[in-house]
Amino acid sequence: MNKFILTIGFLFSIFLFTTNAGALETSDLSGDKTLKLTVDEAVDLALKNNLGLESERLKLEQKKWAMYTSWNPLIPSTKLSFSLARLNERKSISATVPFDNPMDPMDTASIPDVGTMYSNVLKTDPIDMPEWGASLSFDTTFVLNAYIVFSIYNSVLDYNSGKINIEIAEKKIERDVRKNYYNLLLIRQNTELLKESVKAAENRYNQAVANYKNGLVPEYTMLAAQVAYENMKPAVLEIENGYFLAALSFKQTLGLKSEVELNFVNGMDTPVVREFNCDELIEKYIDNRLDVQSLYRSMNILKNVRNITIASMTPTFMFRASVDPTFQKDAGKDAWFGDSTYMSDNWKQNSGMLMFSFSLPLDYYFPFSSKQMDLVNNNYQLKQTEIAMRQLKNGAELEIKSLVLKLQKSINSLNTLRMTYELAQKTYNLAEIAYKAGSKELLEVQNSELEYKKAKNNILQEEYNYTTALLDLEYALNTKLR
Repeated sequence: MNKFILTIGFLFSIFLFTTNAGALETSDLSGDKTLKLTVDEAVDLALKNNLGLESERLKLEQKKWAMYTSWNPLIPSTKLSFSLARLNERKSISATVPFDNPMDPMDTASIPDVGTMYSNVLKTDPIDMPEWGASLSFDTTFVLNAYIVFSIYNSVLDYNSGKINIEIAEKKIERDVRKNYYNLLLIRQNTELLKESVKAAENRYNQAVANYKNGLVPEYTMLAAQVAYENMKPAVLEIENGYFLAALSFKQTLGLKSEVELNFVNGMDTPVVREFNCDELIEKYIDNRLDVQSLYRSMNILKNVRNITIASMTPTFMFRASVDPTFQKDAGKDAWFGDSTYMSDNWKQNSGMLMFSFSLPLDYYFPFSSKQMDLVNNNYQLKQTEIAMRQLKNGAELEIKSLVLKLQKSINSLNTLRMTYELAQKTYNLAEIAYKAGSKELLEVQNSELEYKKAKNNILQEEYNYTTALLDLEYALNTKLR
């Protein structure tokens, strides 16, 4: 019986180490006192309330927006501006005009060549400067090079890589929740087995009391039955406390409050065993593994980074167009736009520009330049990633082979354990009948019971081992095998 209790304790220890006990949000479902829970519903709750997964989803959302806005450099840079100005004080200007004939100051026929010294000048009347001025400016610039194109593609690769990370996290949570769900079932079933043993010990004690009173057994036999019965009570309390703590950790993983009672709908059914060909699984599913896909995405990003570096060394095309008309209201004109003849005079400027240009950074082509060194470093990173890929696949093959062997071992063990269980059950039943008749000692009955309970527990444990190994294999192959 002590071996049986130690086995239960070992199972509980495994559960505590494998359970994700991180702090999670409390689900609205936790308001119920009792929650019927299937294994699929447990997975859904964990996926919904896991804070680590929520953080990864926010990162993915950020990468999505970065992908959407990566096209912005292809949008022309456009600027439109308008200004209207008024002078605080009206300005005036005047001029002096030289002349030779004092009798006819406006006669310009006698004006000498430039450079002649004039002794007679005429000062004109002041001319008012424009009081209002308006200007309109429009400018657009479009830049295109290969660097922009590959940068856009890189944001797409980064987003797809984030999706793989989300899928890896989700699949791991699903696997762990299913394993912990079945582990709780195993602990509960073992608890029931222990309670059955306690009940049987109580019955044997009562029978021993009756046999002692009838003079069939000595007092020692009765006392031994009582000691065996009393010693088993603390074991029940211990395993129940262990189940309580394991269930509490599981509820935290699902985002449920501690006071919620879990009612497991699914049982750990007898698994349908099947044979697997290791080489066929590796050949068919090795590239389907999420970690392999993630590393492939990393390699594609590195290759695109190389393309971005090369693209930065290619010519850049730029197109620019601008127009900048300016309007001024001349003195003496009554209206700005009332007369078409005035309009042509009022718009003093009608400047604009149309430009096409190409530029090529020549310094990047010099040996040992920063860009050349970036290309060298990128080549080394790609080679290291290729080596990491080979190592990853070698490790994956070893993992798959190990899991297939573990499944095969469980299949063989189950066949043997089931035969052992049937034999132990018959032996225990015969021992019970003989003890009641007084022809068997208590110790013989206890030993028979221990072997019977141990055989039953071994079957439950091996069925759990097969189920969890199959979950691990499905996770390793990223596919369903059931």
